[in-house]
Amino acid sequence: MKPRHQPPRCFRPLASICFRLTRPLWSGGLALGLLGAIALPSRSAETLRVTWADTNLDLPVSVLETFQKTGQFDRGFGFLNVLVPETTLKEARNALRARLPLAPEVLRPVLTNTDTLEIFLQQVGSLIRPEPGESGAAALKQALLTASEQPQGLTLIGLIQSFPGPLIQIDLDTGLRLFRQIRALEAETGAMLKAIAAQMQQQATVTTGDYQPAQRGSYTVRQQSWDWVDRDRDRRVPTTIYWPDRQGLSLPLVVISHGLGEDRGNFAYLAQFLASHGFVVVLPEHLNSSSRQFASAAAGFANPPGPQEAIDRPQDIRFVLDRFVLEPQWRNRVNIRRVAVIGHSYGGVTALMLAGAVIEPEKIRAACSSVDRLMLVPSASLQCSLGRLPRDRYDLRDPRVVAILPISPFASQVFEPKALNQVQVPTLLWSGSADLIVPTLAEAIQPFQHLGSPNKHLVIALNATHFSVLGESQGPATRLPPALLGPSPELGRRALKQVSLSFLQTYLLGQRQAKAGLTPAAAEQLSNPVMPLLFSEQLPPAAIAQQN
Repeated sequence: MKPRHQPPRCFRPLASICFRLTRPLWSGGLALGLLGAIALPSRSAETLRVTWADTNLDLPVSVLETFQKTGQFDRGFGFLNVLVPETTLKEARNALRARLPLAPEVLRPVLTNTDTLEIFLQQVGSLIRPEPGESGAAALKQALLTASEQPQGLTLIGLIQSFPGPLIQIDLDTGLRLFRQIRALEAETGAMLKAIAAQMQQQATVTTGDYQPAQRGSYTVRQQSWDWVDRDRDRRVPTTIYWPDRQGLSLPLVVISHGLGEDRGNFAYLAQFLASHGFVVVLPEHLNSSSRQFASAAAGFANPPGPQEAIDRPQDIRFVLDRFVLEPQWRNRVNIRRVAVIGHSYGGVTALMLAGAVIEPEKIRAACSSVDRLMLVPSASLQCSLGRLPRDRYDLRDPRVVAILPISPFASQVFEPKALNQVQVPTLLWSGSADLIVPTLAEAIQPFQHLGSPNKHLVIALNATHFSVLGESQGPATRLPPALLGPSPELGRRALKQVSLSFLQTYLLGQRQAKAGLTPAAAEQLSNPVMPLLFSEQLPPAAIAQQN
């Protein structure tokens, strides 16, 4: 007879663990660091100058085009077919043709933002440059947008073909060093995920109580929206509230903070599900980083959000909590002293700040001083822009926040380990193993180790991306390529609903039996071959030691 609690089949054997590590890691980070085009000469690059070991090799772009089609160099460059190892030739050809998951509408708003553009140029400028005297910033912006509009999408060969000016230079030494670092990170990430899976396999044999995934709750869900204005900051905070049609006082309160370029609608599905189980759920819209703001920025009618948005977002939530209980129908009906915050991406940073993580811009600037490090952090252009905040320290802890659930937050450059250690409230950190924007190792696994809470949980959705948990937007949604959405967003949303409910019932309502939904046995129930789940409360010591 099959045991009651077995790890999902994809956990066995460990060598065939079901996750993807998308290569190269830095490619997805361009989506957070680009936008806006300017007029430049329409001529495109004719020659690619490869710099390697103090040697320059001028390669006609037409020869490179032939190579990416046939896998062979011709027209006087056939010697490369002999000198370069076959495996390197194959990797180079694949790299030229690989489609990067970046659409023009994703790129356009961010390239006009000087806070992120300069940092992005630091990331890419050391690897790809125009000929001396040409504007690197202008050239990169034009080439990226032109290449992304091609029918085949954004590829490296398309980027080279679209580069303005007769000459484009690539520093092969930097590229090879970056490639080796990326491969090392991939190996390190894979080893950690396998170690967590092995740990789960051992723990899942221990019965921690019966667990069955919850259906939609029994309460009818009501909804109401307000267009509140924080007069002290002259800032609108439109807010939608979902609540259960039930009697009683001190109802549990949850706030959901959307991510950059998103809106309230993206998590309406989660709010409705939680409200059907008895929670009052508040969804504020952070207008300066919402989907509407991004659409306006893409059209040239508004500026993309600057670093001040990181400070405004937690203040939005503090304002909403203050304003909410002034409404006559909600006065004394919710427990305003015990609030949980769920946040996606930028919203995850918001949740961490409300729970006690402090931002210190000077330390962010120091962390962002290494160009090599920037190249390995896809979202560095956004994270490092917070180093431009004017004050020395930002502590926006709110004592009403007693539990947080950050979903794919970026943290590696924003929060020092000491800052994360200040987060003492129960925390569930969610990450997708195929997240190109905030990679699992740097932005989830390593920050998780530093969280100070004695009650912390790490959930990794294998094969999930940064956007695998998003619902439908209420605003002008950006078209995301399938590679960014992941294999099945429906599976991601379903898993997030179940995990969120178990976490909130455990730590906001104090229902001990609900913790069964945060165990390896629950992971078995919630996993799917397309998107298995890894649960961990403490990372495997041996894997941590090997990482250090």
